[in-house]
Amino acid sequence: MVTRGPGASNAFVGVHLAWQDSTPLVLFVGLIPFEHRMKEAFQEFDPYAWFGTQTKRVFVLDEAERASEVVAEAFFAATSGRPGPVVVGLPEDVITEMVDRPVVPRIPVTEGSVSNEEINDLKAAFAKAERPAMLLGGPRWTAEASKQVTAFAEKNGIPVITDWRAADRIPGNSSVNAGEVGYGRTEESLAVLKDADLLLLVGGTLSDVPTESFTVRQNPDDVNWIVNIDASLRQHSGAVTRQILASPVAFGQAVQIWTWASTRTGRRGANPPWKRTARSRRSRTTPAPTRRAPLT
Repeated sequence: MVTRGPGASNAFVGVHLAWQDSTPLVLFVGLIPFEHRMKEAFQEFDPYAWFGTQTKRVFVLDEAERASEVVAEAFFAATSGRPGPVVVGLPEDVITEMVDRPVVPRIPVTEGSVSNEEINDLKAAFAKAERPAMLLGGPRWTAEASKQVTAFAEKNGIPVITDWRAADRIPGNSSVNAGEVGYGRTEESLAVLKDADLLLLVGGTLSDVPTESFTVRQNPDDVNWIVNIDASLRQHSGAVTRQILASPVAFGQAVQIWTWASTRTGRRGANPPWKRTARSRRSRTTPAPTRRAPLT
């Protein structure tokens, strides 16, 4: 909660960061009285113009009776899909009004789902791949989702790289952890991203950070399966072979009992030479330490 003028302008930095990092944020901003609007009152500004390009939604509470409804919609917008910031403007004369209205309950946020058809198609894609890999990142993770996705990768021998500031999606000592891409990455970890003939992204996108400023994995022929609850795929670059509209939570639940078999090797797990190469690359990196469970 901030006041208008300097409060709102100082908060803009945090709003921009929440937008870039997909962090759910609801910012309440005090505004001039409703009757003073459009008269250039002291510290008057237009919240739609100020925050419209850096938020998921902007609300201005002009009717006190709708306060609970607006708050419920604001928190839903901030947490659903790809999370982000939402601004609610509060005119000082409106928020002092007394109303007698029922409280609007919290609006549930869906995790999406993975259909049987999508699972079967992804199985077929993995079975054909010689150098499959996974890239984990983005929002909407839980500790349980991390465990389930890690178990899936380990059971099937799929090398895993993590996006910048997402190393806690998989334990640092996991047998399939192939390191982190983005700022501070190693050449070995980047090579896994470059050389994979099938990349499964869970939670994140191929933004400018893992793709070395949109220069890596930008070939139209690249095979990229993307598990992301954001239907718009903001921040993504490069080819999209298939999108599964699901959060890491829904994906982890769907694949925890799945084991695939490589048609080339006739054995469970990824192609042995590729698996050994990815493990060798990981041994030449400094694995990220096992960290606390990731936040949702």
